[in-house]
Amino acid sequence: MRSQTCLSLAIAGVLALTVATPLMAKRLWVPMPTQKAEAMQAVAHEKRDLEQGAKLFERCIACHAVGDARDTGIGPHLNDVVGRRAASVTGFDYSKDMSRAGEEGLVWTPEFLSDYLRRPETFLPETKMAFSGISDAAEREALIAYLETLNQRAERLIEAANETESGPPVVDYGDTE
Repeated sequence: MRSQTCLSLAIAGVLALTVATPLMAKRLWVPMPTQKAEAMQAVAHEKRDLEQGAKLFERCIACHAVGDARDTGIGPHLNDVVGRRAASVTGFDYSKDMSRAGEEGLVWTPEFLSDYLRRPETFLPETKMAFSGISDAAEREALIAYLETLNQRAERLIEAANETESGPPVVDYGDTE
């Protein structure tokens, strides 16, 4: 009787391990590394795109300002350009075509920016932008990804300015004695 009980328990244990082990292995080992690897690849890809976009942006700074200044120069500033209505920077003298496009509702989405940056004079024949364009789609995508970071910086600056309007932040330095 005792040997039958031991045998039954041994068979039950073997069956439990046979069924449970593949399920546990699949749940614990398969998705986690794959998800982590994909996430790490996405971050590395995004970082490469932003680095490439920043390098490509060096072509733009000859005519376009960015950052706190928000000055207009040869071209309008490019802070918050992604998502901005065309021809909407106050104080800049846009071409008739660009002004008309803005009045008609053109908003600089990543798709429209890509089309414009491919060949500006094809997108808007009377544009003032003297730039031959970027033929490589991946380069345009990287540049636009970088331009989107300028939007994020602008949002942080606005948030910081709003915080200072309500008074300086309170900093607790603890006991200074």
